[in-house]
Amino acid sequence: TYLPAEGIFSLGKVPYTGWRRLTLGLTVGIVLIVSLAYGLSFIGLRYITPILLSFFAVVSTIRWKQWIGLLKIDWKAPHVFLLLFAAVFSLSVVTSGWQTKAGLEMRSANGQDGIWNIALAQELAHSDLPQHPSIAGLPLKGYHIFYNLWIAELSRFLPLSLIHLHYHFAALTMSFLFVYAMYALSLRLSNN
Repeated sequence: TYLPAEGIFSLGKVPYTGWRRLTLGLTVGIVLIVSLAYGLSFIGLRYITPILLSFFAVVSTIRWKQWIGLLKIDWKAPHVFLLLFAAVFSLSVVTSGWQTKAGLEMRSANGQDGIWNIALAQELAHSDLPQHPSIAGLPLKGYHIFYNLWIAELSRFLPLSLIHLHYHFAALTMSFLFVYAMYALSLRLSNN
């Protein structure tokens, strides 16, 4: 998710360093994955999304000397506290989705909502225009599919199941982005 964004950054000049660059890179990477998959699905070329993302990742890898030093700058904030808060913030989701002897463990609202998100992501991983996951043959309309499209695209080229992507990887990533976005907003509002 991060490397394709850094590939785009390396083509221009992005003034951010450290945690700001990492947060912006993850956000741009997610938006890039979803936008490519969504846009290319309309013209029947969604299968080239991993190829385009790989191209941007290769560009960033070739130019790594230009940006790797920028990630090491500007880490003076209370990052241990922020990362710990992001982990605690995601606990309600991360503790669900584990396979045990009793079956798939779900906590609180993650049962219904999580199963819906996984079913929709599964549908999106195998088709360009999704059908309603709970009503066969009915096209899905008027639903915000971007999160589900993101984890569906990740499942196409990562060796993780949709369950692990939804409950563990995406939950931690979104929590990290939310906490750092709030931290950036508080710095901006406090002029500090």
